[in-house]
Amino acid sequence: MQGRLRLEGIEATAAAAEQVSLSALTASKRDVSSGFDAARTLLGPANPPTALICTHERLAVGAVLAAASLGVRIPADLSLVSLDDGEQLASGLVPRLTMIARPDRAMAEQAVAMTLRRFEGDTDAPSELTFSCPAVFRDSGTRRRRSQPAPCHPVDR
Repeated sequence: MQGRLRLEGIEATAAAAEQVSLSALTASKRDVSSGFDAARTLLGPANPPTALICTHERLAVGAVLAAASLGVRIPADLSLVSLDDGEQLASGLVPRLTMIARPDRAMAEQAVAMTLRRFEGDTDAPSELTFSCPAVFRDSGTRRRRSQPAPCHPVDR
């Protein structure tokens, strides 16, 4: 479900952007080999994307390996973003990947606090919270201009 929600968010935001055309690609698993296979499929056509948004960092690792195997340079030819780095894999790559940080500690603390409030009978305790997920800009992204909209492909699931 997490991957589906991330993909929906990418598609909704990209659809609202004037300069982005989006083609969704799904991978059967969230692992390095699935990211590799999905990225090789996307990067092989005559008009490859200029950006990949990976919904999981293992997919991002696979995308980096696929790009290297095809001679696609990050960020010169391809910008790459990972939507998380919970396992600290993406931040250790060269180039260092731009990512959207997930506030795992804050989420865990709030989950426990909400649960305790409910156990104590507080019926006004919130059932949903929104967290800020800051972008951590590193070396894997750059702005490109094309005469036609550049495709942006999320690598998901």
